[in-house]
Amino acid sequence: MANKPKHKMSISNRAKQFMPFSALSGFKEALEQVEIKKERVEKIELSQSQKERLNNLIKSLKLDDEIKVEYYDGNKYQLIIGVFKKIDEIYHNIYIGKEIISLEMIKEIEIYQ
Repeated sequence: MANKPKHKMSISNRAKQFMPFSALSGFKEALEQVEIKKERVEKIELSQSQKERLNNLIKSLKLDDEIKVEYYDGNKYQLIIGVFKKIDEIYHNIYIGKEIISLEMIKEIEIYQ
């Protein structure tokens, strides 16, 4: 005779037995934060002549120009290549495809011909 369980386990409780378990909850997130801090670089302050050159490039942009922009995302510098859509002069943003980048964060712009 086989031993029968006294209480039948519900399906949800049975499923819990096979769920992944993390003994160190929050450890993965903490490691990711440490990695971000290690990768973080400081934003470079542009000289007045660099700012003027960027301003002139921005003013020369035309709708649907293909451009490459190097910008600071708060942790490191990123590159984006896309199609110029518009400049928002109120909020000081540039629209490249569906991406929105603050003009103050831009380090370099290159226009492809």
